[in-house]
Amino acid sequence: MFEKRFVSVKAMPMLVDKDNVQNLKDDDSTVITRPDKGKGIVILNKTDYYSKISNILADSSKFKLLDAYLSSHLLNREDKLNRFLRPIKETINEDTYNSILASGSRPGCLYGLPKVHKIGTPLRPIVSSINTFNYNLAKFLVKINEPLTTNEYTTANTLEFVN
Repeated sequence: MFEKRFVSVKAMPMLVDKDNVQNLKDDDSTVITRPDKGKGIVILNKTDYYSKISNILADSSKFKLLDAYLSSHLLNREDKLNRFLRPIKETINEDTYNSILASGSRPGCLYGLPKVHKIGTPLRPIVSSINTFNYNLAKFLVKINEPLTTNEYTTANTLEFVN
């Protein structure tokens, strides 16, 4: 079946078929991602994408280079969190305690979503924290804090706001 998808290349929309996108995906010189706002896909030159990510990482006010090996740093963070959680083991059930313990964690993953509505197509940095040492604890705390953050002035989405 022939599918058409919206594609944004350097903020110029066009329609392309799925086979052409697959050919571009197989090309090592391109990066295919979604845009920062809206729907569709964005096709970027890989060297441009990496240079923009490198510029983001070079900002020492937001990122710093680790002085230790990554694996020892992660083990240190896991151990520190687990020592913090041990005293509350008796106050929560064992399944919950085991689910929030940190083990086998990975570092966060940085990627950039292109801002196709801006000149030069800058990237919006996104740090994915999935599988980091404190991810399971954060998920647990969101469930506890969610009822506390809603009130009569809070809306879930724009449709609720309009109503």
